[in-house]
Amino acid sequence: AWSCLDRIEDGQLGKGYRDITPGTERAIEFMQSRQCTLEPVFTGKAMAALLDDLATSPDRRLLFWNTHDQHG
Repeated sequence: AWSCLDRIEDGQLGKGYRDITPGTERAIEFMQSRQCTLEPVFTGKAMAALLDDLATSPDRRLLFWNTHDQHG
């Protein structure tokens, strides 16, 4: 069964648009080791939030839809 949870996660926003949190840096490095490039403003922060969710709920199925251009 699929369920959808809509929420705003602001824990990775930092102080503003271009502020890169330590969690964002870790998420970018984690994904680079898996041949997936993230940028720090949108996809990096989104992955950081997803990894936080995964750490607290390891049995949940989470989807990360990367819209960052992999071929740019």
